Amino acid sequence: MPVFSRLKDVITSLGTPEAVSLERTNTAGGSNDEGVWVDGSKSVRPLAPTVVHPISGRDRNLLPEGVRTRETIVTFATEVLRTETDFKKLADVLLYRAEGEAETNRYVVQTVENWHGPSGHWRVFSTREPRG
Repeated sequence: MPVFSRLKDVITSLGTPEAVSLERTNTAGGSNDEGVWVDGSKSVRPLAPTVVHPISGRDRNLLPEGVRTRETIVTFATEVLRTETDFKKLADVLLYRAEGEAETNRYVVQTVENWHGPSGHWRVFSTREPRG
């Protein structure tokens, strides 16, 4: 039986590999020579094994006021992510398809709690982008 010295070990052990992908905007967008907006470059890669679950009612108060009514997932990640509050358009987006769903949903990272010191991970709150 394995012995876990930190919660990070539990996340790595119980997390689903490649269940969540990280979309990161590497450069800010801007207007080209013709004055047309061009989005910044993006990269997508699997996020290290993570544990994902829906948000609880009490934790919803930790979200910024304008996004509290959106579908939200909580991810226990072993790396720090960029939030919409701090990075605006450069915020990280989690790509996640729940079991049984036909399509992958996009979740914008809203809040990251640093639990790295005591437990070796970050608790991440991400809200689903509206479809459209």
